[in-house]
Amino acid sequence: MSESGIEGAQSPRHEGPELAVIVRTMADAHRADALLRALDTIDNLESVAAYPIIVVNGRRYDPDLVDRLRRRDGSVFHYMSRASAGAAVVQGRRLVESEFFMYLDDDDELLADGVGPVLTEHAASRDWDLLVLNGERRSASGGAPWVEQWAAHTADPLRSLVEENWLSPGNTIFRAATVNGDVLDVDRDHHEWTYIAYRLMLEGYRVTFHDKSVTLYNDTEGSLSKRDTHDPGETRLLEELRREARLPSDLRASLEAKYRNHLHVMAERSRCQRRFAAAWRYHLRSLKPPFTLRYLPYTRKLFGF
Repeated sequence: MSESGIEGAQSPRHEGPELAVIVRTMADAHRADALLRALDTIDNLESVAAYPIIVVNGRRYDPDLVDRLRRRDGSVFHYMSRASAGAAVVQGRRLVESEFFMYLDDDDELLADGVGPVLTEHAASRDWDLLVLNGERRSASGGAPWVEQWAAHTADPLRSLVEENWLSPGNTIFRAATVNGDVLDVDRDHHEWTYIAYRLMLEGYRVTFHDKSVTLYNDTEGSLSKRDTHDPGETRLLEELRREARLPSDLRASLEAKYRNHLHVMAERSRCQRRFAAAWRYHLRSLKPPFTLRYLPYTRKLFGF
């Protein structure tokens, strides 16, 4: 399938503020039901004129599913051959023609009465560039708020990012007039939303928090935004953030401590996987002063004691 531009025309089913909902997907056959369900929840949003922008990225797509997506009424469709979640973020933004936009993972669901009333309440205000809402994490073990440290985020959204990222697909509405594709282009496919959150705060974008659950986050296999926090993508993220000169010195120190602890966790994970060379590399990197004495005793475990 060749690269394609906009296909389809948006025809929102409801009145209200116009909202584009960007869904990035690889259109795998085994995720078809979840993807189609996610798109239906966009169509069913109340009190808002919402329409999906579907960005299929990569060559592993199911042809029948893609054909169905192309022909879907009221949607905008785009295909890009590069398999990149980060590039799909930017491409989706380029296709936005509405006043507001947001993202939704292809396995999650928007609540019908969630986004619309909140956006209607805040649409006329010019005091925000991004509106952060909440959601419910749903898994076999039960449910929990998607964003938990709400008081900390509303008090200091930059500093609170060290403990918990508050920016995710499904919980954030952007104002198209002020948030363009450049600020969303962070050249990464993992932990991209955390990096975008830091960038938005450092570049002076205005955030408003509204603690209302608007999305059901389904804990499904292969969902990039629900990865374990400790992985090589987080290693890269913390390596760069701890050196970000625009951050206050005490915040950089907190990120440095988090980075060294992350390396320690990665060392233990690699040891348990019997990847001993990787375990040693992570461990040696964790020993930089003033963290040497904290993590040095772990050396005995790598020697088998």
